[in-house]
Amino acid sequence: MTVMQRQEYEESSSGINSARQMTSTYREMFLTFGLFLIAFRFQLPSLLFLIIVISFNIKSFQQRRAGWFWLLFISLFFAIYLLFGMNHYERGADKFIPRILVIYMYFLFFYSLGSGDESINKKRLSKFSLFSVIYVYLVCVYSQINGYPGYNGIYDVFNGNEENSPLYALQLIIFTITYIHLNKNKVSRFFLLFLVAVSVYFSVVFLGSRASFILLVFYFLLNIIKHKKMMLFILLISIPVVIISIGFLQHFNIFNYLDFGGFKSRGLDSPRFSMLEYGISNFLKYPLGGLQAHGIGYEGIWFHNMLLDIVRVAGYYAMFLWVLILFIAVINMYFMHKEYMCLFLILNIALMQDLAFDGFFNIMALEFFLLGVIVSKRKMHTQKLVCGK
Repeated sequence: MTVMQRQEYEESSSGINSARQMTSTYREMFLTFGLFLIAFRFQLPSLLFLIIVISFNIKSFQQRRAGWFWLLFISLFFAIYLLFGMNHYERGADKFIPRILVIYMYFLFFYSLGSGDESINKKRLSKFSLFSVIYVYLVCVYSQINGYPGYNGIYDVFNGNEENSPLYALQLIIFTITYIHLNKNKVSRFFLLFLVAVSVYFSVVFLGSRASFILLVFYFLLNIIKHKKMMLFILLISIPVVIISIGFLQHFNIFNYLDFGGFKSRGLDSPRFSMLEYGISNFLKYPLGGLQAHGIGYEGIWFHNMLLDIVRVAGYYAMFLWVLILFIAVINMYFMHKEYMCLFLILNIALMQDLAFDGFFNIMALEFFLLGVIVSKRKMHTQKLVCGK
């Protein structure tokens, strides 16, 4: 090869690399914009974004045999959930089918993110988490300025609807925890403390979520306790201690002095406990769906529990399949992805006391991402995504 030919080759290679880098930059910008749309719940633009990404992803998405098995196994759950749920979804099959198709698109997209290159997709999940936190901040600020009470009443300025507060509080605290978990050694501690303080104010004080307060405390306990056996011991010991403490607090009316998270007005009274008791006692009677929520003073249709609401719609066959999926995920994370273990536990504890498949898809997006993480280290390094590396 002559000197001139070598120079032409190097210039050609440089031009190709530059074009690839520019294409990658545009793809990342497009992906970031799509995550913004999803986080702020702009439903039609988000749906269009998902259709575009999935359409391009179909031909280029690659993974090993174990990854395909895992994807098909989770897809089997959605198929059963759709098949059995059409006869029991309270708003009818015409509403149920498109809803499940949309949430399945969310699953495919966030699963592909989680199963890709970990270093890149951690950054993407961080962006999505921060967008989701800012979204709830803005909804809360607007609602508070315009006189909405917060608990049981806020106004979503982005969607133009008056909404109930629990799912907003849950989304805020879950994504605050996620952002902190992914960036605790990358972002200044002052910023993280500021994020925690603002999130606690809005989720616990303004939105009145007791669960958010408990989840945040539980997260920090899991991170403080590094030794796994010690953590298990403390959790076992804490159960009787918490029960005794609650009895003590209620006996001396100490909850009356806790003016946050609804403790002052509601204490620990909640129809969800009676619904949970009814659901656990009766779910085995409904293999194909049809379980109805019953609770003292409750007139809604949801159990506010991920597993019982699956039984409500599609029966315990679908529920046990989902439990098996979660069990496999936990075992895999314990041995191969410990850094996500704490986050996965917190998320699913949260979903055991609020809406999952019937709630915000943003929260389930995190669940789908973490289910994809399971096969991320078994992935081929040459995998291509439409919004690729």
